[in-house]
Amino acid sequence: MIKSILLALSLLIYTPYNVDINKLIGTWHIDKVIYMGKEKTESKFLEFLEDGKLQAGIIGEKASKFGKWAYNEKDSILTLISIPKRVNDGDYKLLKLTDDILILGVITEGDTDMVEIHLKKI
Repeated sequence: MIKSILLALSLLIYTPYNVDINKLIGTWHIDKVIYMGKEKTESKFLEFLEDGKLQAGIIGEKASKFGKWAYNEKDSILTLISIPKRVNDGDYKLLKLTDDILILGVITEGDTDMVEIHLKKI
């Protein structure tokens, strides 16, 4: 219970304000994924297009996955939806967005530990 409360508070603390969502537009390399203190590297990319479309795939290859994205400014939530639907679809907390760094957080169903996804702009 305390762990869940601390996690909820940490999400509120890391909520960015006055985010320039236009910085999201472009191609991002998934640099690392952190879960329960362990880091995993990825060789995948996400490309956010201005029209709300999303492309993804393996670095060095053409996009193989497609979908849509939307940003809820009030709650700092980035929603990713694949077409067809995939297991990673859903809402991601926008923890940080700069010109070249994007950090997303998500808590998977039935879990209390947050997964952090660190991306770097290509």
